[in-house]
Amino acid sequence: MLLLTVVLLLPWLPSFLAQDFSIPQQWTNTSSVVPRNDSIQRAQGVLDSLVGYYQSDTGDVKDLFNVQNANLFSAIAIHDLVSASSTNRVDLTNRFSKKMAKLNPIVNAVG
Repeated sequence: MLLLTVVLLLPWLPSFLAQDFSIPQQWTNTSSVVPRNDSIQRAQGVLDSLVGYYQSDTGDVKDLFNVQNANLFSAIAIHDLVSASSTNRVDLTNRFSKKMAKLNPIVNAVG
């Protein structure tokens, strides 16, 4: 079985080894002409637009998986950190509590 797997994967081995994961030079410029306050306001606008997609019973965003929801929760918390505010703190805490309440029976069952 192992030999068959190796034989089947052998033709693709060069493409696996030849991939270039370097960052293109044009992507490395970290300077921005957009003022910080404008960036923060735009990010808050995006977060505000997601409110309509939250499911009130679970705190999740519709059609996102657990990892994606966790990333979204992290992004919201980081937005508050970067903007030196607590604009989203209560809402995020409530949604996270609902999410954990939903997962808690599963975690307890697995033990």
